[in-house]
Amino acid sequence: MCLRALLGFVTNENKYKWEPVQIGESLGFLINTVKLTFRIPARKVEKLRNSLQESVSDGYSTYRDFARLAGFVISLSLAVGPIARLFTRQMHYAIQSRPYLEAIFEFSDPLLQELKFWLQNIDSIQWFLISASCFCFLEVILLLWITFQLVVCFRRVKILIIHTIQSYAE
Repeated sequence: MCLRALLGFVTNENKYKWEPVQIGESLGFLINTVKLTFRIPARKVEKLRNSLQESVSDGYSTYRDFARLAGFVISLSLAVGPIARLFTRQMHYAIQSRPYLEAIFEFSDPLLQELKFWLQNIDSIQWFLISASCFCFLEVILLLWITFQLVVCFRRVKILIIHTIQSYAE
């Protein structure tokens, strides 16, 4: 049994990279630590483009499907930056006015313009430069997570040692 398993760490060998990398995918984004950028993977860009094209061509949607689309755009805010919050206002106004989620509604002109904005500009705004303050914040979060994991690890080692000593004492 490997040390990680003894200490209680459960890892997915397909997802975890044991060697440090400068460019990699994590939490659905391509993170480039050399250029300090977050980028949306091509498959997500294509998924967003298809959803937007379908919505714009139909001109209507259920509130549930539309909320899913708005949530998807907001989930990309780490890579596209503050523009995701600015250019989803009409989407949120529409969702807030829902009578119930399965109701079908027709898109207003401002809402249609917002959807077309995303459709036309997703290729040019699919990455965001990480500022120094953001990068420092990410480092602090990473250090806190590592510290927490070490505390949990040491507690498990202590318990493992106590159990081992008790089993030898018997």
